[in-house]
Amino acid sequence: KLMTECWAHNPACRLTALRVKKTLAKMSESQDIKL
Repeated sequence: KLMTECWAHNPACRLTALRVKKTLAKMSESQDIKL
């Protein structure tokens, strides 16, 4: 899901880099993965 949002055809629909970073941080926290 995250990847499809990052690469949406419409640039306005794409997540900002900051949003992606926050999402990845949350995912890594919830799964105890160190990036």
